[in-house]
Amino acid sequence: MIIPGFVSRGAFNWTKLGYHFHLSEDEKAQIFSEKATDPWLDLARIVEAAKIGDFSPAKNLIRYFQGDHQTNINPVALLVAGDIGRQEDLESLVDVMRRGPDGLRIYACQGARNAGSLWLVPHMLAAWRLCSGSDAHETIGFAIADMLDPIASLDDLGFIGAMAGHHEVDVGESLVSSDIGRLARRLSSESSAYSFARAVYQRYMELRDQCESEEDTVWAGKKSGVVEFSEHFLKMLSCGSFDITQAPLVVPLREKFEAMTGMDCTGFYREGRLVHGEVVHVLEKFLASSFGNEYQAGKRYFFSRRIA
Repeated sequence: MIIPGFVSRGAFNWTKLGYHFHLSEDEKAQIFSEKATDPWLDLARIVEAAKIGDFSPAKNLIRYFQGDHQTNINPVALLVAGDIGRQEDLESLVDVMRRGPDGLRIYACQGARNAGSLWLVPHMLAAWRLCSGSDAHETIGFAIADMLDPIASLDDLGFIGAMAGHHEVDVGESLVSSDIGRLARRLSSESSAYSFARAVYQRYMELRDQCESEEDTVWAGKKSGVVEFSEHFLKMLSCGSFDITQAPLVVPLREKFEAMTGMDCTGFYREGRLVHGEVVHVLEKFLASSFGNEYQAGKRYFFSRRIA
């Protein structure tokens, strides 16, 4: 299958164009054609509708959550669902968390992290328990930690993040007495998995008491709307410990900030490299403006439009 030009140019790539992709006149005609069958054009149509406040087409993202589409659209669709999906659409992410496989569970949980709604945390924890691979445990654990862990710097794992990879592994009878089996038992145990789950649940309960509703959004261990998240983003870049090796950790922050505000963040990167000063400038300008008055704390937005 031929990849459309707007995708090749950097659409949905958070070190390139992200949501500020440019469609040719032919592509514009195609995405609004009822005959268009290309999944990327369909995804663009769903996103373009969300940009002007129509979130109803997001229900169609589910068609890309499973199966082989001969493209890499599955993870992108799951992440986009977290950015634009309504309550019922987020329920579809939960279904992927429950049924797997691990590769899609990871992106479903990262989509849930993008959404930020507190009620998703127990489902993310259930997905963490269902995973079989250590990489999946760690990645999903980090997504949970992004929402729940107060951190002082980007490379600060936090209490929950530090335990993200702890889980119980069934090494199988053939490996019980082997060196690999002994190593696996040292690195993973029922007690360490229990400690992670307990820490997540305890923090979830604390935040539930602090929020008006479980639909409120949280980030970095507190109720967090657009302004609160932007302040956190700026703090992470302005702290003395930030250095360029942490640049990959900025990518999901850029996605979330751009998705919520609709601000063009393509200048955050130049030829794939983080332009630290530009990110700080945009965040400072946003926070100094009156734009923040448009947002309610703890509520979800896409391109400044409330997702209800």
